[in-house]
Amino acid sequence: MESVSFTILAADPISGAGAAALLRPYPTVSLLAAECSAEADVLLVLAGEITAETLDSIERAVRDAANPRMRVVLGGDMVRTQHLLRAVNCGLISLIPRGEASTERLLRAVIGARDGRAELPTQGAAWLLDWARAVQSDVLTPIGLTTNGLVTRAWRSSSSSPTAWRPPLSRSG
Repeated sequence: MESVSFTILAADPISGAGAAALLRPYPTVSLLAAECSAEADVLLVLAGEITAETLDSIERAVRDAANPRMRVVLGGDMVRTQHLLRAVNCGLISLIPRGEASTERLLRAVIGARDGRAELPTQGAAWLLDWARAVQSDVLTPIGLTTNGLVTRAWRSSSSSPTAWRPPLSRSG
């Protein structure tokens, strides 16, 4: 298995050095030097409180990344809803509260991030599901974009053969 390259963006140098010391010995991950950070598979962000400034730094790092598939693992506390949504738009795949940030959990999150696996606190997963339900009921259903509506319209617009079904490319159909 090829190691997962990662870089660290820390709110303070002690947290960054601590995470580097914890994760560097593992052959399944490879910590890149600062000058190579744009090549990383994963950006590990460590912050006590996730602020607008933290998100500005994440957005800059992702925008400057040479790797278009770079994922973000965020270790921190006090994440506001608007900050979480902004982080998701930057490629956030895992959120680990600082109190749960063991070596094993960080390692699992960094390795899993490259392959699209998420690490979320139980409360975060529940919030995400509640948010998805709200989007469906408050936004998608009123304009006819529910899963059932899409499937029904797509089925009507395709041939009668089930093997010919394709999702619609637009709302019309």
